[in-house]
Amino acid sequence: MKYYNKIVVVNNIRFQSKKESIRYLYLQNELKLGKITNLRLQVKYELQPSFKINNKTIRAINYIADFVYEKDNKIIVEDVKGFR
Repeated sequence: MKYYNKIVVVNNIRFQSKKESIRYLYLQNELKLGKITNLRLQVKYELQPSFKINNKTIRAINYIADFVYEKDNKIIVEDVKGFR
């Protein structure tokens, strides 16, 4: 548990912080209103695949976004942080 966040469960979905769960509820409302589409949670992006160098395997570098959705024909990738 990073930064002393409290795990929160909303709609049987586990969030790493209260702030993240509040953002989820907001995005769910935007989805219902038709302002956004294709809301997805915890989307994994591979930034760099694994590779070998000198017989040593270097592991892949991945980023997991809290939320990904579409708005105004753009894909929006969001991460919720408790601080600036």
